[in-house]
Amino acid sequence: MVSATIVEDGNAVATLQCNVIIGPAAVSIKLTKTSLVLMTGMQKRLYANVLPLNTVEKPMFGSTDTEIAKVSSVGRVRAVQPGSVQIYAMLDNGECSVCDVTVLNDEDYAKYLDGKSIDEILTENAEEPDDEIIDEFTDEDNGEESGSDNEEKAKEPVAEEITDKTEKTTDRDGSADKTVQDTSNAVEEK
Repeated sequence: MVSATIVEDGNAVATLQCNVIIGPAAVSIKLTKTSLVLMTGMQKRLYANVLPLNTVEKPMFGSTDTEIAKVSSVGRVRAVQPGSVQIYAMLDNGECSVCDVTVLNDEDYAKYLDGKSIDEILTENAEEPDDEIIDEFTDEDNGEESGSDNEEKAKEPVAEEITDKTEKTTDRDGSADKTVQDTSNAVEEK
């Protein structure tokens, strides 16, 4: 126990006492889990084994992406949105232990609980076509995929846009009129 006395004008005003615990520095750390699967919104506590056992040093926890999962100062992991992230526990000496965390949405987490592996779930999700992207490449009038007619239509606005930009450039710089005009004509002819 350490005591400190506050003296004012030669008189003791107050005495403060505190317990000081001195222990060896931590030399190694290992999280009790190396991987974890959570559903969005779930929380799970990660524990760290720190050696030597009589150390008083506490690990510092962190996340490589707090938009996917956050971790508290005592190792409580909170799943924020689907994705993969690493949660780590680090000692003052730089020793570190990592847990790979996968956060799944409700539907994928149910598949995981039914026995599907994370790899199977992620592969399924990667193979599923995105309807919004498909719609962009489909002609709504006839349902056909984009062909040469649509490709020509797509080129026209680009040529007009380039022409407009080059005309603005020539207004500012009259010395490049002929070169810029030749360039815009070449684009329009394609």
